[in-house]
Formats: sequence, C-alpha cells, structure tokens
Amino acid sequence: MVIESVQYPSNQEAARAVFRHIQALPAVRHLRLQPAHAVSGAFDEWWLVPGMHRSPYRYGKLFVARVPTAPLLMTTGFCFHRGIGRHLDTLVDSTVVMDASWFWSRFLSDALAGAFAAPLQEMSACSKSPVWITLNLYHLDRAPGPRAGYPPDDRLTFAVDATTLALKPQELGEEELAPLTTASSLRELALWIESIEDLWWFWIDVYIGLRLRYAPEDHHGWTATDLWERALAPWAHWVH
Repeated sequence: MVIESVQYPSNQEAARAVFRHIQALPAVRHLRLQPAHAVSGAFDEWWLVPGMHRSPYRYGKLFVARVPTAPLLMTTGFCFHRGIGRHLDTLVDSTVVMDASWFWSRFLSDALAGAFAAPLQEMSACSKSPVWITLNLYHLDRAPGPRAGYPPDDRLTFAVDATTLALKPQELGEEELAPLTTASSLRELALWIESIEDLWWFWIDVYIGLRLRYAPEDHHGWTATDLWERALAPWAHWVH
C-alpha cells in the first residue's frame, strides 16, 4: 500500500495551511482553528471547530494529528467525542458531561440510518487511500482525553473496506474496548458502544481519517487544497 505525502512537515503547518485555504470558501468561513490542548506543539492535535469555545468537545470537528503508533505519519479527517454520562456529573467537570446537544446524539441517529456511507465513500474515492477509524478510551479521572502527553487507557483501530465499508480490526482493544473488536460496520459499532453500560464510566474519542506521510525533503505532496478536498470537505456537513 502506497501512503501519500503532504507538503507540510508538521500538524501545525498543515492545519494552518488548510485554515488559510478555507477563508475563501463562504460555506465554511465560520470554522476556527484551535489546538486540542492548552499547551500545544507542532506535532500536537489541531482542530477546525465552529467558532472558538471554552468547551469544544460537544462538536463534531475536523482534525489534523499524528498517528500515535506511527510517528512518521499524519492522520486527518473527522472526530467527535462520547462524553461522561450525566449520572456521573458530580464526579467530573461539567464541560465533559454529555447531554443531548452533543454531536454524539447526531452520530447515533445518522449511523443507524447509514448516513455516513456517503462521506466514507467520498473520502476513500477522492484520496484513493484507506480510511481508518480509531477509538481512544480514557478512564473517568482522565477525562477529557487526550490530555497532552497522555496515551489512552485503551485503543481500538479499524481499516474501512473501500468497497463494502466493512470494518477490519487492525489494533485490538485490550480492555474496555475489547468487546467492540468484532463490530463489522459503523452502525454496529455505534449500537454496541451504547449497549455496554460500563462504557458510561469512560471518555471515548472517535477519529475517522486518512494517513499521510509528513513532507519529504523535496516537499512534494498534497497541498492544503488536496487535504481539504480529499480528507476534510466530505465531513464539513457534520461539523456542528
């Protein structure tokens, strides 16, 4: 499998280039660029969110990040969060307690309806690259993960079949996420997450993205326009 390169040597430079590009696109000029962490570096995670907010976790977002298990690779696409359940609101900060306004509610309804087939197929077709889905899980006392430098307490990664959109496990969950390993579709994955009561004690990040190499010495590769059109634009409808 050939992995394409980008022209940018870091997440920060790639994210800023994409942000400059979308300033000329009226439909998404409301998006704002911000780091995922209060203290950020060139290779930390960056988000495009609908405005600047103290607590952006409730929104679906576009992201640029480093592949945690492959530091020479960037991943970019769409992400969102499953927050802490309301019955635990006395144990955590209110900004991480999920309610009906969080994107997670929209994710569930759209996943059950099969609405994500279109952006998954568009992303795969435009990029001619595999699409990856990663779940990062954090214990209650570490929400909202990921905090800078903190690895997740459990991780599960799937590759998405370009033709059938079936999920193929690549990195198996070892603890809390282990029961989800055999989910065969995004719809099934959403249903299983909701059906496991113990998961309400945990914070879960969901990333849907492509993987690309950071800039080679000649800096040839995908431009900000390519990143937008091939990896990010297919998800713009869900950034809210």
